[in-house]
Amino acid sequence: MWRDPAAAGHIYINGSRLAVAANLLSFLQHSIEHDLLQGRPVWIDAVCISQGDDMEKSVQVQQMWKIYTHAAHVFVWLGPEEDHSSVALESLASAKLDGENEEPDWIGGLEGKLEHRFSDTQLTAITTLSRNHYFSRMWILQELLLADAQRGVTLCMGRLKAPLWTFLRVIVAMRVYTPPSAASGQAQSIGYFADLLVHGVLGSLEDDFDLLDQEDAAQGVKARYAWRSCALNYAQHACFDPRDRVFALLGLANVRESDPNGLLQADYTMTVDDLATALISHLDCGVSSPRYWTNHDTCDVVQRLLNVKVGSAEFTKWLRARLYWNGERGQGSIVGGSGRAINCTGKILQHALRYGPAECPFKDGRVIKECGIHPVE
Repeated sequence: MWRDPAAAGHIYINGSRLAVAANLLSFLQHSIEHDLLQGRPVWIDAVCISQGDDMEKSVQVQQMWKIYTHAAHVFVWLGPEEDHSSVALESLASAKLDGENEEPDWIGGLEGKLEHRFSDTQLTAITTLSRNHYFSRMWILQELLLADAQRGVTLCMGRLKAPLWTFLRVIVAMRVYTPPSAASGQAQSIGYFADLLVHGVLGSLEDDFDLLDQEDAAQGVKARYAWRSCALNYAQHACFDPRDRVFALLGLANVRESDPNGLLQADYTMTVDDLATALISHLDCGVSSPRYWTNHDTCDVVQRLLNVKVGSAEFTKWLRARLYWNGERGQGSIVGGSGRAINCTGKILQHALRYGPAECPFKDGRVIKECGIHPVE
């Protein structure tokens, strides 16, 4: 529900009138009408975080991972009931799957058994449910990957509810299931983002950490692979604000673990170009080049997440216009629209400032003094 800009109605909180979007209004109406929350206190980001206050958003977004990690329960609102939803959610809610294997907490175990537990009609409805646009949203990554998916997340659609864990287990089995009515032996077409969610919950998304040797790991290179994994897997998720493609990932476990000091922070006073520069600096500065990492990898992460072409003439011009030289410290910084100084001593930013568009090779990493940049040692 994060930052849907179209207000559809108003609610009153402690006597104050607050405009809310259609999706949130629909959830609140259904939760009251059908007692979805059953008297539980509820935290809703679009209500509890002031959407017009960039400073408050910056602070709160940095803490959201803690909220979802420690939440007793998370409700996933998929919208009002649709033709298929009653069939899908009722079949998931009534399914008794814990006895299907020796490890009931394991997400698998249903392969080859779906036809004995669900009808073809029910599986088709579940497949349609897997394509719900909710699963394509960027902010659900924290909501679902950090919450206790096994015990504490409920899918809600209209008056109906079903456990997320049951849904994910069925999705796993449907990858290899071919319904009897399918033409030419085609398997069910699972929604791309729902299938990706299964990988995320399982922790099986490719992090490339197996490529790290001890030397690279000691240099802090893990941050680069964490961000590349996120860029490859999550860049297609939707959000209203392009900066959220970075900010929404800060709370994920692999990103947090790779940045224990919190060097990269959510800051809504930054422009997209500011954020692109900060992300480049984070991935490029203070770490020796690892064996399996190239400067192209860093640029690819930035382009996938923020659609900023690091080697373009436009971005180079933007960088040069914001170069600030600190004579006392003997180094340069990029100062963007937010006023934040960004370290630009890494090779990629030095290269962009020295040469412009990235056709020119790095050579030995040196830069000319006219650029006012502290040279690479």
